[in-house]
Order: sequence, then C-alpha cells, then structure tokens
Amino acid sequence: MNRKGKYRSGLTLIITVYLFLQGLGACNAFASCPDLSLMGLDQKQHNLCEYIGNGKWTIVNIWGPKCPACIKELPELVLFHDAHYTTDATVLGIALDFPSFGYAKIEEVTEVVESYLIDYPNLLADGGVSIHLGAHKLKGTPTNLVFNPNGELVFQHVGIITKDILKELIAQ
Repeated sequence: MNRKGKYRSGLTLIITVYLFLQGLGACNAFASCPDLSLMGLDQKQHNLCEYIGNGKWTIVNIWGPKCPACIKELPELVLFHDAHYTTDATVLGIALDFPSFGYAKIEEVTEVVESYLIDYPNLLADGGVSIHLGAHKLKGTPTNLVFNPNGELVFQHVGIITKDILKELIAQ
C-alpha cells in the first residue's frame, strides 16, 4: 500500500472509531446550537446560532494570531470554505490570544484576516469558549470543532487539519 493509501486508511479508521465513541456518548453533542454571543471584527455581538445548526456543516476553528500552527493551517481553511460555503459547509473562526488563551487583540486578528484574505467570519473569545461549544477544555491551538447541519458537535481535533480531512468528515 502506498503512503497516500496508508494515510487514507488511517484517517478512515480514526473517523470510524470517533463516530462509534460518539454513539456511546463519549462525545458531547448539542440538541441545538449553544446560546452564546461573541464580539466580531465589526465590534458587534454575534450569537453562535447565526452560524451553527442552520442546515450546513460548520467548522469552528479556534485559533490565535500568534500561533504558528494556526497561521500554517489558515490557507487550508480558506480553500475549504471557498469550495463549500455556497453548498454544504462553512467555516467560523474564533480567535483568542496565544499562548495565554485570553482574549485576542482585535487589531492582531484583523491584520491576519486581511493578510491571508480570510473571507469567513471571525469572532473573539477566550479559552473557555470550547466548553460553551460542548467540547472538552481547550488543550491547544488550533482546535477545530465540526458541527453537523443540525448543530450537533460530531468531531473535535487539536492541531492542524487539512481541507481533505474536512471534506472526508462532511461526506460521512
């Protein structure tokens, strides 16, 4: 089996085990979106229900403007969002300070968003946001939370994620 085949087999196994554990109740899921409002880069409050559980998959990317792995991941998320936002999935960025997990500075987030031509929404929060989203306590950035079209948290991943992994997740 070539390297790509081994990677795909491993990824399929990880996803299958995760979905099995979710069925056993090992992962938290919402019956509806979390009632939480966060400040956007437009300096207005946005309720997460604007983005989660509206009939599309939602990838919530918790990242920091000073996090090297987060910056490396951004082009993949932009490509994924651009390929899917009109049909079946969207990305929502939630920025926080790295490494403190405190609130990010709006100027730093805006600079990165403009530099990387990020066209999906970004909100500001602190590290406690992951618990409000039904996930485990934030362990690192980037953290990606995948919500199904009904707003249920079905997958969480700490570390860089690729557009191909996301594409496979939403195809399940």
